Amino acid sequence: MQYLNFSELRAKLGNRSRSAIYCDLAAGRLPEPVKLGGKLYWREADVDAHLEMLSGKTAEQLRAEAEAMAAHADALERELEADGGA
Repeated sequence: MQYLNFSELRAKLGNRSRSAIYCDLAAGRLPEPVKLGGKLYWREADVDAHLEMLSGKTAEQLRAEAEAMAAHADALERELEADGGA
């Protein structure tokens, strides 16, 4: 079982700031750490599973937003064509 210390967690998350990681913890976007000897550690498997779960949701949301934006752009284009391109 591999554990990540805070610096390793930051590196895994693209060098997010300390405060951003604490915000992610408070919002439930990261699993809770284990406190050992006054330091925080995260089970790497838990972090990986949590990120996979979040990325799946994010991918769905992004896909839906992209489809909505494309539909909106198509509607605007049709409007412009109907107005004679003015």
